[in-house]
Amino acid sequence: MRKLIRFLLLLSALLLVKVLCHRATDGFALWKIRSEHIFDPRWEVSFPKEETTVQSALQQKFHYWCKGGQCYVFLSEDGQFVLKFFKFSHLKGKRWKKDFKSYKLAYEELRRESALLLLHLNPTVNRYGKLTLVDRLHIEHVLSLDDTLFLLQRRAELIFPSLSASMEKGDVEGAKNKISSLVQLLFCRAERGIEDNDSNVRKNFGFIDGRAVMIDVGRLKKREGAKPSIKGEDWADWLKERFPELWHHFLKEYEKVSNLDTARSISPSPL
Repeated sequence: MRKLIRFLLLLSALLLVKVLCHRATDGFALWKIRSEHIFDPRWEVSFPKEETTVQSALQQKFHYWCKGGQCYVFLSEDGQFVLKFFKFSHLKGKRWKKDFKSYKLAYEELRRESALLLLHLNPTVNRYGKLTLVDRLHIEHVLSLDDTLFLLQRRAELIFPSLSASMEKGDVEGAKNKISSLVQLLFCRAERGIEDNDSNVRKNFGFIDGRAVMIDVGRLKKREGAKPSIKGEDWADWLKERFPELWHHFLKEYEKVSNLDTARSISPSPL
């Protein structure tokens, strides 16, 4: 009986350690972002146009920041860039192929709109070298970027905090310009026949120097007749409650761009 109790106590202690470690690291571990994928021409993309910026960014250490459904996210030391590593421990079956198609679509057709600098979906040789990651426990991990699949983006400020900051400073015009930029982004995406199945304003859009960008591009797909839509009732409720002036500006801009888009589709010459 004593042996059984000791065994149960030991088992409970081990389970507790596992839970505490998971919480302390937010579930991140190097093995979870390792992939056995070999070269596949379907995922080849052009080398980044901003090669100097990319190389400079990758010389820094990146610190653990957060995680999403598809990736672990690390922030550069200067706070200007984010590295996203795919959670291969979660990507089962054919799901990773859908994700890869979405990221490639964003890189090839919405690179500026998604602030993407580099998309690395195939292993490379002696191109990006090694990089140091710092986890939540401040433990450093060195990994080969050539052997790791990842994407590099410019860091964006989330929509809600960004608009709030502008309004708190009394910069109403700046906030309105941000709203206008968001509307333009939605219609730009739709005009290219691209639909987002996770178009949540609160967490998936942001601003870089006042310009709206998509932060999460893991649920994009081509669809004829795509609409310039966004999801999340909290977006409308938040804007109407906090800043009614901005809400009316959003509706006005949406209607204006919508009418212009319709006019373009029926006009033989640019307006």
